[in-house]
Amino acid sequence: MGWGWNIYPTEESFEKHSSAEYFVALTHGSGHLRLSKLPCRLRGLLVSSAPAFQAYGCKEVIVNHMTTQDFTVAHDGRTTSGVKYFPACGRFPVVVFAHGYNGEARDFAPFAEFLAKNGIGAVIFTFSGGSTRDESGFLTTDMTLSTEQEDLVAVMGEAQKMAGAEALFLFGGSQGGFVSALVAEKHGEDIAGLMLLYPAFCIPDDWRRRFCGQAIPETLELWGMTLGKGYFQEACALSPLWYSYKGPVLILHGDEDKIVALSYSERAAEKYGRAELEVFAGEGHGFSEAGMHRVEGMALSFVRRVLAER
Repeated sequence: MGWGWNIYPTEESFEKHSSAEYFVALTHGSGHLRLSKLPCRLRGLLVSSAPAFQAYGCKEVIVNHMTTQDFTVAHDGRTTSGVKYFPACGRFPVVVFAHGYNGEARDFAPFAEFLAKNGIGAVIFTFSGGSTRDESGFLTTDMTLSTEQEDLVAVMGEAQKMAGAEALFLFGGSQGGFVSALVAEKHGEDIAGLMLLYPAFCIPDDWRRRFCGQAIPETLELWGMTLGKGYFQEACALSPLWYSYKGPVLILHGDEDKIVALSYSERAAEKYGRAELEVFAGEGHGFSEAGMHRVEGMALSFVRRVLAER
């Protein structure tokens, strides 16, 4: 009968994962003995070493990676809903994901799960009126860049309430990236780092060109979603970003993006004081599976590096 490692999030059983501590138990047969607490940062090392343990007769490595919790926050006369991902760590940073135009919370669910399994909390949500799949009851024709900023700020507040949450990061894709950058201009002191995936900094320019000298319609269907006049009026009148956020910024953009020109991210990388731009060869607006796996790894490294430098 071989020896085996079991990692219990509590002393009782690995199913009851209310505690953030890990305990290492060395098992032989049906019994087990707790040896020591395992810091969360060492969990991945132990799990990755499982093949070596097996070579020495170990039976199994059992890890409770994370838990999730649905939430709804009421704010500004509407509600915004999503899911919180809790890693099995006592204290952890949190990444709030902001999806793109007509996206939804689930767009970033695999990404959030990846981070949670690596010791980083995550929050995904659907912008109120920001998707045809939104269930808040807020109309897409009432959604504007301002309402999305309000949604994001409200969700940031929910993220900061997560038991164990410490530093807060934003990760925004496309329009969600632009909205995240706008929020960082006003709430930079609350944000440890900003990650932007092909951010749609082009939105004001695009709509000013479209409606230059023309009347803005009451509604307009764009890519499967109907927008109201207020969206376009605000976008056209929006002042340029000041790029005043002082924290670290990671920008990820493909060199074949036909929706948002790479030049917008290049300019942002120059304007932000602490920015790095990673250009993905052959990627467009919406990365391949391989590209997204690379993004996940870079985001994980970025968060860890920022925390180490604080």
